[in-house]
Amino acid sequence: MDDDISYSPLQMIPHTTGQASSQAKSALNGSISTLLTRGLKLSQWGQKKISYFRLQIQIANEDILRLDVAQESRLLTDLERRLRAALKGKCLALASLERIRVRQRARIRNLKEGDAGTAYFYMKLRARRRKALIPRLEHNGKVATTQIDMQQLACEYFETIMGQAEGDSKQFNLQSIQMAKGNLASFDENFTEEEVWAAIKNLPTEKSPGPDGYTSLFYQKCWAVIKDDLLAAMGKFCTGNSQNLELLNSAQITLIPKKEAPTMLKDYGPISLIHSFSKLATKVMARRLATRLDDLVPHTQTAFIKGRSIHENFIFVKGMAQQFHRQKKEVLLLKLDISKAFDMVSWSFLLNMLKYRGFGPRWRSWLAALFLTAQTSITINGDDSRAIKPARGLWQGDPLSPLLFVLVMDTLQATLLQAKRQGILSELNTRKRLPNISAYADDAMLFVKPQRKEVLLIKAVLDLFGAASGLKVNLLKSSITPIHCNQQQLDMVSELLPCKVEEFPIIYLGLPLSMRKPTKAELQPVLDKLAGKVAGWKPKLLSPDGRLCLIKSVLMALPVHFLSALQMPKWAVKEIERKCRGFLWKGQEDVSGGHCLVAWKNVCAPVQNGGLGIRNLDAFGQALRLKWLAKSLEQKNRPWAKSGYKLGEDVEKIFNSAAEFCVGNGKDTKFWTANWLNGGSIAWRWPVLSTYVGRSQLTVAQALTNNRWVRDLQGALSNEAMAQFFQLWDEVHTVELNLEEDTIRWKLSSDGLFTVSSAYSLFFMAREICPFSELIWHIKAPSRVRFFLWLAAKGRCLTADNLGKRGWQHEDCCSLCQSEAEDCLHLFVTCAFTRRVWRMMQGWIGINFLLPTENEPALADWWMKARMAFRTGYRSIFDSVFALTCWLLWKERNARVFEQKFRSMEQLVQDIKEEAIVWKTAGVFTTCNSEIT
Repeated sequence: MDDDISYSPLQMIPHTTGQASSQAKSALNGSISTLLTRGLKLSQWGQKKISYFRLQIQIANEDILRLDVAQESRLLTDLERRLRAALKGKCLALASLERIRVRQRARIRNLKEGDAGTAYFYMKLRARRRKALIPRLEHNGKVATTQIDMQQLACEYFETIMGQAEGDSKQFNLQSIQMAKGNLASFDENFTEEEVWAAIKNLPTEKSPGPDGYTSLFYQKCWAVIKDDLLAAMGKFCTGNSQNLELLNSAQITLIPKKEAPTMLKDYGPISLIHSFSKLATKVMARRLATRLDDLVPHTQTAFIKGRSIHENFIFVKGMAQQFHRQKKEVLLLKLDISKAFDMVSWSFLLNMLKYRGFGPRWRSWLAALFLTAQTSITINGDDSRAIKPARGLWQGDPLSPLLFVLVMDTLQATLLQAKRQGILSELNTRKRLPNISAYADDAMLFVKPQRKEVLLIKAVLDLFGAASGLKVNLLKSSITPIHCNQQQLDMVSELLPCKVEEFPIIYLGLPLSMRKPTKAELQPVLDKLAGKVAGWKPKLLSPDGRLCLIKSVLMALPVHFLSALQMPKWAVKEIERKCRGFLWKGQEDVSGGHCLVAWKNVCAPVQNGGLGIRNLDAFGQALRLKWLAKSLEQKNRPWAKSGYKLGEDVEKIFNSAAEFCVGNGKDTKFWTANWLNGGSIAWRWPVLSTYVGRSQLTVAQALTNNRWVRDLQGALSNEAMAQFFQLWDEVHTVELNLEEDTIRWKLSSDGLFTVSSAYSLFFMAREICPFSELIWHIKAPSRVRFFLWLAAKGRCLTADNLGKRGWQHEDCCSLCQSEAEDCLHLFVTCAFTRRVWRMMQGWIGINFLLPTENEPALADWWMKARMAFRTGYRSIFDSVFALTCWLLWKERNARVFEQKFRSMEQLVQDIKEEAIVWKTAGVFTTCNSEIT
């Protein structure tokens, strides 16, 4: 959660944490358990530091008010009248100073943060606060509108869910199923200082705090002060002493809307804001568990495990479904809906399962202590309800909860696998023996044969698992998707499982799952989401650099989930690019070519190639999908790699051009298409011969056995093909296989490992490197100035020549020198007025850098030559001065053209110097002329 839901001065003012260290020792007194709950003195201190000006104004106004009250009952003395007048004058003076201070801070903040300090973001903040307001709640026919009634209704709702212990672990014989066990004795060791500190650094610093008001940022800044007390409290926890642990183990449930205009309690998702101490303790436990989770949980579950991806599930399910469809097998896809998954986990089942899997008694006792001392309240509109004691469930927001939930869900997978081993469930894919379940946390998909015996068994397993673990499947919300099943089979299944029947395409893990390419209807949700983002941003309040930031960080991120597993059609890519182009240049959905100052293909080029670094979606999608081919050998035993999912011929061709296969035993390298034989693939080195080969999937090991590759050649070979055949014959017979596994070396990275960024760069290798583009974006200047300088260096500012090309009204003559035609090169370099400004700047800086002449070829060329007069460490300072001077020359030009306001050259240079001081104050660059010389 990034929203500020629970307010604390230490959380609202991040810079106070650095100064709070000196106050911490006096505030943290008492027993080990209670000392960490005392934040009152630090909070009061933080409030006092907000504004001395406002404090003095409030004191003066309070004194004036008291004098006014006294004047109503008596005459003021001369001393009191003079005091009142003095206070009145002091109030006016302080108010004036406060306005100046706020204005100056706003200006500096705007230089530092760009659009982060503009009206747009304040408007969004106010909108989010309005959206977070809960006016009414409904549940089971009850309607609550007052704060007290809403809190009471919420308490009753969550007590029904979490306050009642359910699940009987005795019903479930864990001994009868085979689950991975491990020697986890090291988990029982006391927390070390290094572990605690690593956990503190690993926790996010800007997440909303729990009931105590502290985030990990406080622990990081005040570590030297609170370390001893904190480690003592952790040590007490590790010894099993849970006395007063409830003081440090509370939480606030915050209601997050799951849809627009929610009214029902079920329309909200509960997120727990947890006390920083218990969150830190569970983080240490989670970091220990995370190191072994990959060994404990099979690859059918991919959630919350490092090195696994949600797209593995989708690729596996889609590949299997397509395989069954091609083979015309009768199969059902059963998509499970588990009710209130995290909130319903049985504690007794969880602890027994952990014991069975090798977790030590101390680790389990720590977990039990956290369960039994937990208490939570519900925060509604900033107020907390009474505390409730949970009797089951895992907190959503606790670092350990997702890992524990994965272990619970693994029990279901292990039960189904045991049923297959015993022959109770049929093997769907007899050749590769792939699993019949895929799960991402509680999003589970089962492959089931449409036979009464198998359906009844699946239902019995789900019922047994739900009764024992608390994770009950809501069959009414679950769905069945048939593959080559007839109506009689569907009627039989619907009779046993009251699930809805959904035909392809269906949505699985947020992606369209079908037997063909995605249609417009399936892609429309992605486009609608993007359009909704743009519509809610009020782009007119944003500068172009602010809109660029939102495009790169938000709009370009929306299709990534889709592109990682599926190819997006050309029309959809064009539609997204059209919306992004209009948003960037005009702040609206549609924009004519005249408003687009730079062609979109150049905008989407990488920064080093002169672009803005906006992703080319078509190229980026291919780069994302290339990673599956790169992982195919390393993860060849994972379900997704065996599913037969096809990424497309284009992706495979690109991969083979940039990847080199190092052949060991030859079992995982394609003979004809892989790049394995002396610097290239056979298809690339002997293209004529390759035309006589059909769709062969021979591996090197298979091809070299008895020269089996020769049988792939079809038809009579031409003379050229015959010559290539003999060349290939000679080279192939020099190959010797060994017992090692085949490996892949990625040629575009120095370490030979695949990265998406290096794959993406492959699509721009033919483009020329722009020598100044990266330098522009590293200049210490406000982002809007860097964006402007990028346009100026390309000659694309709307000067007179560019206005003329668009047929827009303009004056041909330069407004600065009033004598020559205006273009970007003239305005910033060769204009007589501008050259005199640069000469005066040279005198101010104190170094004789190269001054522009009338014959400079380009703005960037002169800049590159002028900066060479400075020592390496000072060139960045000159770059900032260069950007500032160009920026104010542009503003002077616009003031003359649009406002008929003229400044002298001397006044312009003076304004540049004053603005440089403001930039220095804001930390834009570190020095001025005194240090340059």
